[in-house]
Amino acid sequence: MKTKQDFLRGISLISDTTDVKATRVGNKPPSGEGLSPEPERILPVRFCYVPTRSIVSAMDNLDIKLRECAAASLAGVAITSPEEDEVISRVCEFAVKTAPYLSRDGGNPRRVYVWHQSTGFRRYGLYERQGENLVPVETMGEEDDRTLACRPLSGDENTIECDDYDDIFAFIRDYDPKASNAGAIFVLCDWHNYIGSSPNLEPSTLDAQKVLLSETSKAGSNKTVIMLSPQRWNIPVELEQVIRVIDLPLPDKEDIVAKVNYYVDYFRDNLEAFPDKRPVAEMSEREIEELADACAGLTLFQMENTLLMSLASCDGRFDREFILREKREMMKNQGIELIEPKFGYDDVGGLEPAKAWARRYRNRFTQAAFDYGFTRYPRGMFMTGIPGCGKSLMSSVLCQEWGMNGIRIKASDLKGSLVGESEQKTDNIIKMAEANAPCLLVVDEAEKMFASTDASRDGGASQGVLSLFLTFMQESQKGVFVVFTLNNMSALPRELIDRFEGRFFFDLPSASERADIFNIHISRFNRDPANYDIEDLVSKTDGFNGRGIEAAVAEAFGAAFADDGREPTNDDFVTAFDVIGPAADQKTIESLREEAKAKQLMTANRPKPASEQAKAEPMDFSRI
Repeated sequence: MKTKQDFLRGISLISDTTDVKATRVGNKPPSGEGLSPEPERILPVRFCYVPTRSIVSAMDNLDIKLRECAAASLAGVAITSPEEDEVISRVCEFAVKTAPYLSRDGGNPRRVYVWHQSTGFRRYGLYERQGENLVPVETMGEEDDRTLACRPLSGDENTIECDDYDDIFAFIRDYDPKASNAGAIFVLCDWHNYIGSSPNLEPSTLDAQKVLLSETSKAGSNKTVIMLSPQRWNIPVELEQVIRVIDLPLPDKEDIVAKVNYYVDYFRDNLEAFPDKRPVAEMSEREIEELADACAGLTLFQMENTLLMSLASCDGRFDREFILREKREMMKNQGIELIEPKFGYDDVGGLEPAKAWARRYRNRFTQAAFDYGFTRYPRGMFMTGIPGCGKSLMSSVLCQEWGMNGIRIKASDLKGSLVGESEQKTDNIIKMAEANAPCLLVVDEAEKMFASTDASRDGGASQGVLSLFLTFMQESQKGVFVVFTLNNMSALPRELIDRFEGRFFFDLPSASERADIFNIHISRFNRDPANYDIEDLVSKTDGFNGRGIEAAVAEAFGAAFADDGREPTNDDFVTAFDVIGPAADQKTIESLREEAKAKQLMTANRPKPASEQAKAEPMDFSRI
């Protein structure tokens, strides 16, 4: 392994390395650099290959930003993306495909050096498989869409030891594009650990970075420093003027389809070698799209691993259910639940105004709505009110009736103990929702995200999370419908409330709604509700919420089953009512109703008859 000084002394004297059977591709003659890749260590079917157009929207955007920064000699670029391999691959493609056309590069491709803490700098290149050989690719035309591999070059001359910051900065500073007859792109992986508020970062290190990037930019050099991070950047104020931040989203459906198509085409072209992969080779376009939907929200690296696991576990097939199961496990580890809707509107007792609103707004996600004149998707709906009255159930019903993916999180899971951790978790959730769009993002107990508005008490985390949601709901055009469920809306800031088109208060069910709820839950035990005195049951459950009625029905049937499996009677229900009890005390209920009226919320419940209104004295919701 060469040191930085050895590399700089011999940079123009490196002899050609031919330890792999290879012929060069492109119009230029061999330039003398060692271009042999490191030995292949994984199966040929995977081979770290990605189609050069496997990332469409995100990486095409990266190309544009890299071109802008390189053309303007902006030396520092900070990229947020969990797709480290994909970014490096696209940077290598940019170096040989786009950089030669920049005026500062004089028709020459750039070299790419990737730094990891454990390895120092290693030079990377692109390769094409030709039979059993790996062929280095030195040039690419603008329309070149070959499938290429990106990997480190072998040989000590392509590895540079860097023991500390000084070595890293010195290598970048001392690299001479003129002497090398090539510009360079330096990729610093996981650089968020060495920038920002790290306690191990000395002020002199920040100053060294600022001076390096500033002087490189002012010199108009064809050198670019790319800093990679899987999380949001916290750029120190000292470096804000010399670093351009690029935030890359998770792969969208088009990206995922391209990755799946790569495998389909690969097995289709090599069916004799992989006869057991015929189910993949024969996948239809519809099956590929359904598979892409199942993979939504995963990084390409996660998706590739899951697809290969499916091949190994499901007889050479890409099994959608297997992938969804693995995806749920991965999401669960991040505190995220993928909603599996089981109920529709007919399974919800009452709540007719809320259901009517949902039916009307479903049409806003159609092309007809945009043709009519709407310029964006609906933003969201928040549901507050008395606990146990159907808020969480309604969010699941929306997924079923709207035919959308659903992501559910608890607000408490977004809280972090470290500075910036809450904002990072929220940002990750938002990106995942956008990758699954159109979808519902359901946040349960949302008031806990804004439990403190005093920055001195939580380090500004609540304000940071609020700012992310305000910006997201105002600017996102992906089709993410945000659903907040909350029991106490007093902590919800007014500026956030205004972002929601649907603002509903869920009250205790009226008598007619309680009758609907009894009918639904008795029917789930395969019994005819007509065999029970529903009117009597309704009269004895004034003050019960929907969840309490469900629990009482289960309790009554449970008691009857324990008594030699007999049929439950009304007496069993009455006994169950004594066990379960009403939802909440009247004072709490009236307080929630008063707050709902003050904030002009719509009622989710069916209007009560005059007799019930006189008895319970509820508030007048005039906006029904």
